[in-house]
Amino acid sequence: MSGLLDNNPCRPTIHLTEDRGFQLPEEVVDAGTVCLTGVIHETASEPWIWLHHLQKEDHAIPWPEETGGTETGARIVNRCRVFAETKGRYFEEADEELHNLVEPERVRQRTAMVAAMQAVIALVYGKAV
Repeated sequence: MSGLLDNNPCRPTIHLTEDRGFQLPEEVVDAGTVCLTGVIHETASEPWIWLHHLQKEDHAIPWPEETGGTETGARIVNRCRVFAETKGRYFEEADEELHNLVEPERVRQRTAMVAAMQAVIALVYGKAV
């Protein structure tokens, strides 16, 4: 059996047909909820995306302590500014040094997604995969 997930955070529902839907139990929603940021996207390795953000707010990037905290945030800002000075502000290509700075956070977020999926499976089927 398959269905379509309406992931409205106020009322996540699986629709088996157009007129037949089942609201997900709160325990399943809680177990499967993960907080992600835009860093999960591959474009986070492209300096232009950071430079666009920094153009609006000229301050340090808040960064999770688990993957380097404020020091990593400052290194990201510095790398993007150096990149802009040498290659131009909107040069769209991944930068290896920037990639290496953001990758630990990507891995942390991916790991959290896998853990959430495993938690849902354990909750629904009574075992971890």
